[in-house]
Amino acid sequence: RVARIDGSRVELRAELFGTLAHSLHILGQSQQAESLMRKAHAEAAAALGPEHRLALWNKAMLAQTLRAQGRHADMRTVLDEVIPALRRHQKAMAQEFMNALVTSANLACMQYRIDDCRRAVAEGLTVADTHFAGQHASAMLLLTTQARLQSMAGDGAAAVASARRGVVIALGMNKNNPAHATALNARHGLAAMLAESGQYAQAVRDFDAVLADT
Repeated sequence: RVARIDGSRVELRAELFGTLAHSLHILGQSQQAESLMRKAHAEAAAALGPEHRLALWNKAMLAQTLRAQGRHADMRTVLDEVIPALRRHQKAMAQEFMNALVTSANLACMQYRIDDCRRAVAEGLTVADTHFAGQHASAMLLLTTQARLQSMAGDGAAAVASARRGVVIALGMNKNNPAHATALNARHGLAAMLAESGQYAQAVRDFDAVLADT
Protein backbone atom coordinates (compact mmCIF):
# COMPACT_ATOMS: atom_id res chain seq x y z
CA ARG A 1 0.00 0.00 0.00
CA VAL A 2 2.86 2.39 0.75
CA ALA A 3 4.33 1.71 -2.69
CA ARG A 4 1.07 2.91 -4.26
CA ILE A 5 1.38 6.36 -2.67
CA ASP A 6 2.06 8.97 -5.34
CA GLY A 7 5.79 9.28 -6.02
CA SER A 8 5.61 13.04 -5.60
CA ARG A 9 4.86 12.59 -1.89
CA VAL A 10 8.45 11.69 -1.14
CA GLU A 11 8.52 12.61 2.54
CA LEU A 12 5.45 10.54 3.33
CA ARG A 13 6.77 7.56 1.37
CA ALA A 14 10.20 7.75 3.00
CA GLU A 15 8.76 8.01 6.49
CA LEU A 16 6.31 5.14 6.01
CA PHE A 17 8.86 2.91 4.29
CA GLY A 18 11.31 3.64 7.11
CA THR A 19 8.74 2.91 9.81
CA LEU A 20 7.77 -0.35 8.14
CA ALA A 21 11.44 -1.29 7.71
CA HIS A 22 12.12 -0.61 11.39
CA SER A 23 9.23 -2.89 12.34
CA LEU A 24 10.58 -5.64 10.11
CA HIS A 25 14.01 -5.21 11.69
CA ILE A 26 12.55 -5.62 15.18
CA LEU A 27 10.73 -8.75 14.01
CA GLY A 28 14.02 -10.21 12.79
CA GLN A 29 13.30 -9.84 9.08
CA SER A 30 16.53 -7.98 8.44
CA GLN A 31 16.89 -8.61 4.71
CA GLN A 32 13.41 -7.28 3.99
CA ALA A 33 14.10 -4.35 6.31
CA GLU A 34 17.34 -3.58 4.46
CA SER A 35 15.56 -3.55 1.11
CA LEU A 36 12.96 -1.05 2.31
CA MET A 37 15.53 1.15 4.07
CA ARG A 38 17.64 1.34 0.93
CA LYS A 39 14.57 2.21 -1.13
CA ALA A 40 13.44 4.89 1.31
CA HIS A 41 16.94 6.36 1.52
CA ALA A 42 17.38 6.40 -2.26
CA GLU A 43 14.05 8.16 -2.83
CA ALA A 44 14.61 10.72 -0.07
CA ALA A 45 18.22 11.43 -1.05
CA ALA A 46 17.33 11.88 -4.74
CA ALA A 47 14.33 14.15 -4.18
CA LEU A 48 15.16 15.94 -0.92
CA GLY A 49 18.95 15.80 -0.77
CA PRO A 50 21.39 13.33 0.86
CA GLU A 51 21.40 15.24 4.17
CA HIS A 52 17.66 15.62 4.52
CA ARG A 53 16.36 14.30 7.83
CA LEU A 54 14.54 11.35 6.25
CA ALA A 55 17.51 10.35 4.09
CA LEU A 56 19.82 10.33 7.12
CA TRP A 57 17.24 8.59 9.32
CA ASN A 58 16.85 5.70 6.92
CA LYS A 59 20.59 5.41 6.31
CA ALA A 60 21.33 5.40 10.04
CA MET A 61 18.81 2.61 10.58
CA LEU A 62 20.45 0.65 7.78
CA ALA A 63 23.55 0.12 9.93
CA GLN A 64 21.43 -1.69 12.51
CA THR A 65 19.90 -4.14 10.09
CA LEU A 66 23.33 -4.82 8.53
CA ARG A 67 24.58 -5.59 12.03
CA ALA A 68 21.78 -8.11 12.47
CA GLN A 69 22.98 -9.84 9.32
CA GLY A 70 26.59 -9.91 10.50
CA ARG A 71 27.71 -7.77 7.57
CA HIS A 72 30.27 -5.77 9.49
CA ALA A 73 32.22 -4.39 6.52
CA ASP A 74 29.03 -3.01 4.95
CA MET A 75 27.97 -1.71 8.34
CA ARG A 76 31.27 0.18 8.76
CA THR A 77 30.89 1.72 5.30
CA VAL A 78 27.41 3.00 6.14
CA LEU A 79 28.50 4.34 9.53
CA ASP A 80 31.51 6.13 8.05
CA GLU A 81 29.20 7.80 5.53
CA VAL A 82 26.33 8.73 7.84
CA ILE A 83 28.12 9.78 11.05
CA PRO A 84 29.77 12.93 9.58
CA ALA A 85 26.39 14.05 8.21
CA LEU A 86 24.64 13.36 11.51
CA ARG A 87 27.40 15.28 13.28
CA ARG A 88 26.60 18.32 11.12
CA HIS A 89 22.88 17.99 11.93
CA GLN A 90 23.14 16.73 15.50
CA LYS A 91 20.97 19.45 16.99
CA ALA A 92 17.99 18.20 14.97
CA MET A 93 19.00 14.52 14.95
CA ALA A 94 20.65 13.99 18.31
CA GLN A 95 18.91 10.64 18.90
CA GLU A 96 20.02 9.22 15.56
CA PHE A 97 23.53 10.55 16.11
CA MET A 98 23.73 8.90 19.53
CA ASN A 99 22.51 5.59 18.13
CA ALA A 100 25.07 5.70 15.32
CA LEU A 101 27.93 6.47 17.72
CA VAL A 102 26.94 3.59 20.02
CA THR A 103 26.78 1.24 17.04
CA SER A 104 30.14 2.52 15.79
CA ALA A 105 31.76 2.10 19.21
CA ASN A 106 30.45 -1.45 19.57
CA LEU A 107 31.66 -2.41 16.11
CA ALA A 108 35.10 -0.86 16.68
CA CYS A 109 35.51 -2.68 20.00
CA MET A 110 34.41 -5.97 18.47
CA GLN A 111 37.04 -5.51 15.75
CA TYR A 112 39.68 -4.56 18.37
CA ARG A 113 39.97 -1.04 16.94
CA ILE A 114 40.39 0.31 20.44
CA ASP A 115 41.33 3.90 19.58
CA ASP A 116 38.32 4.21 17.26
CA CYS A 117 36.10 2.74 19.95
CA ARG A 118 37.45 5.18 22.54
CA ARG A 119 36.84 8.16 20.24
CA ALA A 120 33.26 7.08 19.48
CA VAL A 121 32.54 6.61 23.18
CA ALA A 122 33.96 10.02 24.08
CA GLU A 123 31.97 11.77 21.36
CA GLY A 124 28.80 9.91 22.31
CA LEU A 125 29.12 10.98 25.94
CA THR A 126 29.66 14.58 24.83
CA VAL A 127 26.50 14.39 22.69
CA ALA A 128 24.58 12.94 25.65
CA ASP A 129 25.74 15.78 27.90
CA THR A 130 25.08 18.45 25.28
CA HIS A 131 21.66 17.39 24.04
CA PHE A 132 20.23 15.20 26.82
CA ALA A 133 21.85 16.60 29.98
CA GLY A 134 23.59 13.26 30.31
CA GLN A 135 20.30 11.44 30.94
CA HIS A 136 20.14 9.05 28.02
CA ALA A 137 20.02 5.26 27.94
CA SER A 138 22.82 5.19 25.39
CA ALA A 139 25.02 7.18 27.76
CA MET A 140 24.82 4.28 30.20
CA LEU A 141 25.84 1.85 27.45
CA LEU A 142 28.73 4.08 26.45
CA LEU A 143 29.88 4.39 30.05
CA THR A 144 29.87 0.60 30.33
CA THR A 145 32.09 0.41 27.27
CA GLN A 146 34.31 3.20 28.59
CA ALA A 147 34.70 1.36 31.89
CA ARG A 148 35.83 -1.77 30.07
CA LEU A 149 38.37 0.20 28.06
CA GLN A 150 39.70 1.85 31.20
CA SER A 151 39.92 -1.50 32.96
CA MET A 152 41.81 -2.98 30.00
CA ALA A 153 44.25 -0.07 30.23
CA GLY A 154 44.84 -0.84 33.91
CA ASP A 155 43.00 2.19 35.31
CA GLY A 156 40.69 0.46 37.76
CA ALA A 157 39.71 3.63 39.60
CA ALA A 158 38.55 5.33 36.40
CA ALA A 159 36.70 2.18 35.33
CA VAL A 160 34.80 2.04 38.61
CA ALA A 161 33.99 5.76 38.36
CA SER A 162 32.60 5.33 34.84
CA ALA A 163 30.53 2.31 35.85
CA ARG A 164 29.23 4.14 38.91
CA ARG A 165 28.18 7.08 36.75
CA GLY A 166 26.28 4.61 34.57
CA VAL A 167 24.39 3.36 37.63
CA VAL A 168 23.46 6.94 38.58
CA ILE A 169 22.08 7.55 35.08
CA ALA A 170 20.17 4.26 35.04
CA LEU A 171 18.57 4.97 38.41
CA GLY A 172 17.79 8.57 37.49
CA MET A 173 16.00 7.48 34.33
CA ASN A 174 13.95 4.83 36.12
CA LYS A 175 12.57 6.54 39.24
CA ASN A 176 15.45 5.25 41.38
CA ASN A 177 14.19 1.69 40.96
CA PRO A 178 17.25 -0.55 41.50
CA ALA A 179 15.34 -3.57 40.18
CA HIS A 180 14.64 -2.02 36.77
CA ALA A 181 16.33 -4.02 34.00
CA THR A 182 18.48 -1.06 32.96
CA ALA A 183 19.56 -0.42 36.53
CA LEU A 184 20.34 -4.10 37.09
CA ASN A 185 22.53 -4.11 34.01
CA ALA A 186 24.40 -1.01 35.17
CA ARG A 187 24.80 -2.36 38.70
CA HIS A 188 26.13 -5.65 37.36
CA GLY A 189 28.63 -3.67 35.28
CA LEU A 190 29.75 -1.77 38.36
CA ALA A 191 30.24 -5.00 40.33
CA ALA A 192 32.34 -6.39 37.49
CA MET A 193 34.55 -3.30 37.46
CA LEU A 194 34.96 -3.48 41.23
CA ALA A 195 36.12 -7.08 40.87
CA GLU A 196 38.51 -6.22 38.06
CA SER A 197 39.98 -3.39 40.13
CA GLY A 198 40.65 -5.77 43.03
CA GLN A 199 37.81 -4.61 45.29
CA TYR A 200 36.59 -8.16 45.73
CA ALA A 201 34.59 -7.85 48.94
CA GLN A 202 32.53 -4.93 47.62
CA ALA A 203 32.14 -6.66 44.28
CA VAL A 204 30.69 -9.75 45.94
CA ARG A 205 28.27 -7.63 47.96
CA ASP A 206 27.17 -5.81 44.81
CA PHE A 207 26.77 -9.04 42.83
CA ASP A 208 24.68 -10.50 45.66
CA ALA A 209 22.50 -7.38 45.73
CA VAL A 210 21.94 -7.57 41.99
CA LEU A 211 20.94 -11.24 42.26
CA ALA A 212 18.57 -10.44 45.13
CA ASP A 213 16.81 -7.79 43.01
CA THR A 214 16.66 -9.90 39.86
